[in-house]
Amino acid sequence: MNETLQKAARKTAKALDRKRRDPRFAQVIGKLVDMGLIEINFKSVSGYRGKINLEDTLWAGQIEPRVLELLPALVLKRPGIFRGTLTLPPDLEKVISAIRHNETLVPFRDVAPKDYMQWIPEVGHRGKHPSLLKTFRFTQCDLESLRRLQTAINADTEIQTLRYALNTALSKSTSNLGSPT
Repeated sequence: MNETLQKAARKTAKALDRKRRDPRFAQVIGKLVDMGLIEINFKSVSGYRGKINLEDTLWAGQIEPRVLELLPALVLKRPGIFRGTLTLPPDLEKVISAIRHNETLVPFRDVAPKDYMQWIPEVGHRGKHPSLLKTFRFTQCDLESLRRLQTAINADTEIQTLRYALNTALSKSTSNLGSPT
């Protein structure tokens, strides 16, 4: 029984070693090592500076689970590292949409949301979370007020104007909290 177990383990280790020598695996892991996102302890892979295929990345994730943890963050914040057009599989598209719209997160190929979300601030601009998409319906009167405020504060964009208004309103409301009424 013990010998059978050892044979099975050797066979599995040999298959894993063969997959790690595959050029697809070497490119994907090499790219992640080159980006400083992961460290490895096997010698068959060195840094890779080129672009990688999404399909190869999904395949490499079956061998090295950290790749699947990183993939949503990479697609969201560094899509330029992938070759060709980025046609996302439905499960990855669902995860990316949930992150962008601040919706309830779902597991991605057996990777828990907490495991892939930890990489969002680590990829791209370190410590920065991606902007969330929000849609508001303004009346014409609201839009005119926004334009007048934009001109008054000399803001370049409407989003700068909205951020200014939000911060001003927040600072006024927090200063009112401390004062007795």
